[in-house]
Amino acid sequence: MTRAVVVVHGTGRNADEYYDSMLRTATDAGAERDTVIIAPRFQTDEDSPADSDACSA
Repeated sequence: MTRAVVVVHGTGRNADEYYDSMLRTATDAGAERDTVIIAPRFQTDEDSPADSDACSA
């Protein structure tokens, strides 16, 4: 890996869609083989996270 991209989702907390979009962008640029894409999902109480999951209030 020569680069890392961290994608932070919006209020919809749809990290998977943000990841997919960035992967398409990296692929279009020919950079998917040497780029790691990190798209964390930040949960709130509305998401009913497990007790062991991190959650913002």
